[in-house]
Amino acid sequence: MFKKVCLIIFVLFTGKMFSQPNEQNDHSLLFFGHAELSFFSPNAKVEESLPIRQNVSYQTVYYQKPQLTVSSSGISSSLKFEIFNPGYRIALQTGLKYIAYNTSVTGTMTDNTDYFFVRYSIENQEVKFARVKEIKENNHYLAIPIDLRYYFFSRKRYGFYVKVNTDIGLSISHELNILFHDPNMNTSKNEVLEVIKSDYDKFYTTITGAVGIRYNYIHKICLNGELIFPSTFMGNNYFMLTEANHVFGIRISAQMPINFNNNKKKNE
Repeated sequence: MFKKVCLIIFVLFTGKMFSQPNEQNDHSLLFFGHAELSFFSPNAKVEESLPIRQNVSYQTVYYQKPQLTVSSSGISSSLKFEIFNPGYRIALQTGLKYIAYNTSVTGTMTDNTDYFFVRYSIENQEVKFARVKEIKENNHYLAIPIDLRYYFFSRKRYGFYVKVNTDIGLSISHELNILFHDPNMNTSKNEVLEVIKSDYDKFYTTITGAVGIRYNYIHKICLNGELIFPSTFMGNNYFMLTEANHVFGIRISAQMPINFNNNKKKNE
């Protein structure tokens, strides 16, 4: 990961050597506000320690991995303030970000079923299983983003840039829910959830890299679109149901100049 970060930083600061001439020849600072929305997907796989079983024998209890399907997605929204130096084509952004992850685990025992087994009790040589159709996990974070953006190619109407971002935040809510094959099992819901629950990191940090495009004159309201490269979770334990080390996705934002009269430049 360290090598990847170094490579991004190298491209960020040396790419200027090969860029086109600046569209502005001074170093006066410009200020912008951003409203941003991101969609992303972790590379999630089922946590190995979950007490999930494919089948049950009345004589013995044996372990086989069921046919599990993991669905994991995330969304974030943020408001950011940007300081931009047009002479160096470098911008620094920060603000406040809300992040939500939704994870679902479903599975089958055989081709004719829509559930799998979760072992939830072992007492006096008696093993209890629940037939489960789906387990859901929802994680919510509030974070402070710090972004560094560099335009390696810029024209009056559009510009291309690379961005390095880190999010530093805390968990504000966590939900775990389960859907049983037999609704009568709802009376044992808390007991089953207790064996699934595990510790997770409440302190949230990521490092992401992205490439993006800005459309419209910089002194007007602009639209930005970004492709988020497969990027790194700094922690290893953000989820109870899954293991995930990387995340990728897309990001869109609207960029508005602050103090419009000072930011305004001629189009021609």
